[in-house]
Amino acid sequence: MSHTKLPWSVGHSISGVVTIDDKNNHLMQALKNPEFGSNDLSEANAAFIVKAVNNHENLLDALKDIARGQLQVPDFERYAKNVAARAIKQAEES
Repeated sequence: MSHTKLPWSVGHSISGVVTIDDKNNHLMQALKNPEFGSNDLSEANAAFIVKAVNNHENLLDALKDIARGQLQVPDFERYAKNVAARAIKQAEES
């Protein structure tokens, strides 16, 4: 069984509960901050989870490209830095 289709997103926020939704806006997870009435921590946690999940495949693919490229690319260090930099940039911008 595989996980719910990506991308995930931070959903609505009501009374200290923040949701994480799938691409069809179906509720996947609800996060509750122990400090009733404050959504800041729940929203930050939800955003962190969503960012990590949505970038997981790209970062993994970049690492696989680097691992495969070690024997195929004459200037491996520059190749690896470029692949890693692209993956990092995409993760930071999302």
